[in-house]
Amino acid sequence: MKSLPKGCLTRLLLSLGVVLCQAASATPAESTLNESQQTRVIAPGISIGTTGALSLKYFFSKDDSVDAAVEYRDHPWAVIYADYYRYFRGLFGQKSRFGREVSPYLGAGTGAGFWDRDDQCGRWKCAWTPGTQGTGNGFFVRLVGGLEWFAPNKAYTFYFEASPSWMWYPSSGQTVDVVIGAKYYFDVSTNR
Repeated sequence: MKSLPKGCLTRLLLSLGVVLCQAASATPAESTLNESQQTRVIAPGISIGTTGALSLKYFFSKDDSVDAAVEYRDHPWAVIYADYYRYFRGLFGQKSRFGREVSPYLGAGTGAGFWDRDDQCGRWKCAWTPGTQGTGNGFFVRLVGGLEWFAPNKAYTFYFEASPSWMWYPSSGQTVDVVIGAKYYFDVSTNR
């Protein structure tokens, strides 16, 4: 088994620590979404685009959430990641329907990719060599920006996001993922 280069584990733990510290510093929420969705704080979702993922979002406060996802599309690689999101509700104003229902968000996270089939194939590049086999893995950090539409008096949302990623182990590489998706918010409050 191949060992990690010196300092790699430190960088991975530091990346995960930043995401977890941001999430832990958020305060518990009384109101998580817009006024019609005050207590819905967990949202499973699905997205499709340059990646396709099944995800689960948890709100720590009205504007702070953590989202974890597993890629499901049939590629020679698999990707898992977790992101911290900060929502900027009301950024487009409250006078228009668009301003009241659409919330932009920014975030950051980290993840891991695992690939099989060719030792030169991964999420960031792919060189198919017929008849060869191989496996690999890598770790990456990413930034996320998106828009989420919260339907009035409904438990579902639709979103669009773009996320540049930078692979930092075992080698460098970058990509930009663009997806559209949907989430369904469940009420998990104890004061129903």
